[in-house]
Amino acid sequence: MNKKIKIYIHIGFPKTASTLIQKHYFPKLHNVNYLSKENDLNLNKLFKIMIFYPMNKFNLEKKKIESITSKIKFHKDKSNIISDESFTDLSTSDEKNPLNLIKKFKNCFPEKKFSLFFLVVTRNQADLILSHYAYCYKNFLLRNFRWNSFNKFILSINKIQYKNYFTI
Repeated sequence: MNKKIKIYIHIGFPKTASTLIQKHYFPKLHNVNYLSKENDLNLNKLFKIMIFYPMNKFNLEKKKIESITSKIKFHKDKSNIISDESFTDLSTSDEKNPLNLIKKFKNCFPEKKFSLFFLVVTRNQADLILSHYAYCYKNFLLRNFRWNSFNKFILSINKIQYKNYFTI
């Protein structure tokens, strides 16, 4: 019986110390193969498909996805860690349903060959909204020019016409 490849997927929300962990913790772990879009071109390609393709289009790309995942440099004898906060960054992803993200990972890495584990890091949601606004100010303005201050943004998020930005 073939040994399954272990993959730990760190899905850190933006502003939850993901970059700190990616730079100073994951690369120093022994018996770990740390993979990121910066050190694996195929993983970078896969991330783009996962983030930017809606679920229906993603499901149509099975052969392309299989081709990409077969080229990712996993270690069979080590735990593999994939870490990226762009999966939960609403400024880069139109995929608003986190369950779809998990389905996409399961489709990319089938249970026959892979054991998947998810690590999700969050923080106080009120603080997260303020940090996200500050971090992605230009992206908020692109969605609505009236969101030129955090107070105006907060006042408008409960209005009906903006519900599609903040619901799953």
